[in-house]
Amino acid sequence: MSMIDAFRFLAVCRNDENFRGNAYLCPDPDSFHLYIAQTGYSFNEEELEDAFFVNELRCKDEYEADEIKQLAQWYRIMTISSPSTSCGTCHRIPL
Repeated sequence: MSMIDAFRFLAVCRNDENFRGNAYLCPDPDSFHLYIAQTGYSFNEEELEDAFFVNELRCKDEYEADEIKQLAQWYRIMTISSPSTSCGTCHRIPL
């Protein structure tokens, strides 16, 4: 696992539309993590969070910082497991 890989992963996510497009094809967090590993990146969650933090500190302006924050949010969404079975209570919309 490597901080360098975490930084490289963030750079490719920011700059490579094909990489992100392929990531969106992953149906679940496990396949997303597998895609990341198969494309040559090895890092843990702490290293990636540190890379997000350092990248945000290096930003030249608030727009660039917002881009990093949005990328962090995208990663979190891609890695959230949705329950395979639900009773419907959590997602029920009041009438």
